[in-house]
Amino acid sequence: MNKTNKTMYWVVWAITLIGINCYALPLAMWSTFAGTEEAKWLWIAIAVVIYVLLNVGVIQMYVAIKQGKYRFFQIGLIVAVIQFIAMMILGGQFEGDIFLLLGTLAVSSTLMIIQLRKSPS
Repeated sequence: MNKTNKTMYWVVWAITLIGINCYALPLAMWSTFAGTEEAKWLWIAIAVVIYVLLNVGVIQMYVAIKQGKYRFFQIGLIVAVIQFIAMMILGGQFEGDIFLLLGTLAVSSTLMIIQLRKSPS
């Protein structure tokens, strides 16, 4: 892998990070307004879990670049694009797309587990 191609992967990863977090951060922060004042720490913990779950694909792509597994990166990018589209639709408050978002989260998590199990270290 030459330096130009590796730089391209990092640029694509950065764009994906920004794109996913444009929707992940507001969605996670929105959940903090759902709770009561007495259990505010619980709702903040839920917001952190939502934020991390929505970024599993981005984390998986990062690990793929660091391990040099560019096939996993490409699959992760496809899943991240579908997740981004699902979050855009969810932002427009259309019904029925939550299953698409949950599906992409499941695929991202599965891909991360497979990638880490195939890791030589």
